[in-house]
Parts: sequence; structure tokens; C-alpha cells
Amino acid sequence: MRRKSRPFFSGMPSLVSAQRDDMKAKIRTEAGDALYRTRKGQVEPAFGIIKETLGFRQFSLRGQRKVRGEWALVCMTYNLRKI
Repeated sequence: MRRKSRPFFSGMPSLVSAQRDDMKAKIRTEAGDALYRTRKGQVEPAFGIIKETLGFRQFSLRGQRKVRGEWALVCMTYNLRKI
């Protein structure tokens, strides 16, 4: 008999919605909106370059420890390209 798999957040819907509501309230303020807009210039381009230029779309290894090592190599490659 197979057990049904359940979504990761199924036990915490109130926590997730509370966090979502907190973020919406934060963005509605002028200072929060300005801070959130800076994300476009800081974080998003790095992931875009990693995906498009480096061609990194998925991890090759399994296990959290191995994935962290693989991600460290990808980040190191990105940083070396910037130099």
C-alpha cells in the first residue's frame, strides 16, 4: 500500500500566508518598495547570468551536501568570470 505524498507546506499554511501578508504589507510602504526595487539590480542578474551564460539549469548530484558543493563551484565560476 502506497502512502500519499503531501506537499511540504501542507502542515504550515497559516505560517506561509502570514509571511506572505507581512511581505505585502512591507512592500506597500514607500521605504519597503524602494528596498525591494533594489533587488532587481543586485540579485536577479546573477541568477540570469548563471542560467543563460553558464548554462546551469539543474544540479547533477543528489544530497544536500553534494548540491551545496556543486552550487559553490557554480558561484565560484560566476565570480571568476566577473574578474
